[in-house]
Amino acid sequence: MTEPFSKPNTVTPRTNDAGITADPSLAFERAELKDLLAKWDALRHGRLMPARADLDLFDLKRHLGDLFLVDVEREPFRFRYRLVGTRITNAVQRDATGLYFEDLYAGKLLGSMIEVETWVVTQRAPLRIFSRTGHPHTRIYAYEGLLLPLSADGETANMVLGELLFTPANQAAA
Repeated sequence: MTEPFSKPNTVTPRTNDAGITADPSLAFERAELKDLLAKWDALRHGRLMPARADLDLFDLKRHLGDLFLVDVEREPFRFRYRLVGTRITNAVQRDATGLYFEDLYAGKLLGSMIEVETWVVTQRAPLRIFSRTGHPHTRIYAYEGLLLPLSADGETANMVLGELLFTPANQAAA
């Protein structure tokens, strides 16, 4: 019988230098993220993390446009987008598929992106993130997301599955 995923005992949301808040408590505002977490948890089958091979696109159909997959390289940590959903691509007006984080981000934002991904990989645990984002010539969005570790061997996270849900900032709660 699979042990249910348990949240860390001490959970304090923390906002990093780029304004991304990391929330290990998994206190979601969006039901879609709760649903994805439940699907990930069910796929663990007694392991710390499910494998990429455990994911069935049919079961994730309602999430597909909001999902991304990140490959994890170690020593040093590097992260590369393997897949980026169409709703994410439309919101940020670029397709990051195949690109490393350092190809897309710089400065504090790059450090912050690496920080949250590294936390998920080293803690081998889900993480809720939220912030605002905007790009030249686009509107500003608030977003809420979920980062989930995946493991080919059940022990070492080698991928991160994520979902980002965007809301135009003028429609988002303050």
